Amino acid sequence: MERATTIMLTLMIVGGVFLRVREVAYPNIFTFDEPFFVPNGHNYLLGVKDNNDHPPLFKMLVSLGILIFGFNGAGWRFPALCFGILSIALGYWLGKAYFRSARAGLMAAAFVAADGFFISYSRVGLIDGVLTSMMLWIMFAAICARTWRGVLMTAVLVGITTGIKWNAVFITIPAVITMLVVGRVPFWSL
Repeated sequence: MERATTIMLTLMIVGGVFLRVREVAYPNIFTFDEPFFVPNGHNYLLGVKDNNDHPPLFKMLVSLGILIFGFNGAGWRFPALCFGILSIALGYWLGKAYFRSARAGLMAAAFVAADGFFISYSRVGLIDGVLTSMMLWIMFAAICARTWRGVLMTAVLVGITTGIKWNAVFITIPAVITMLVVGRVPFWSL
């Protein structure tokens, strides 16, 4: 039974990656809220002023994708795709770190890989998938923090994530609670 479960979890991960990558450049027009972010990412490359009220980091990542693949669906969706695939790995690392079990990590990765939210936001040039992936990084750092350096790394990740969207600052509360509950860092370092 354990082997069959491992095979199913692996298939979920492979299927999730496939669904993210398959025809990610299609359609080659803006979908949903992409017009609010993609043109500004393109404007960064052109040296034109940003006219969006969100912080610049996500739009800079979009401009990097456009620089690599061109001003097309593949270019402006590339950052979301990378962070979407990274979220699967983060699911594994989070599950493994929190439960101290590689099996739990595999289960977490499989469910992140197969989840519709994560798949959808890996395929569009929107801020939310990248933001969620960064929040997974923050929680992973909080769970793994052992010293003041781990607390500092968590704080730096919070700062970077607020460069994507301002409301990311609120992840500080669950990160601190996690560090207190897990209890691996000295209280004074928080």
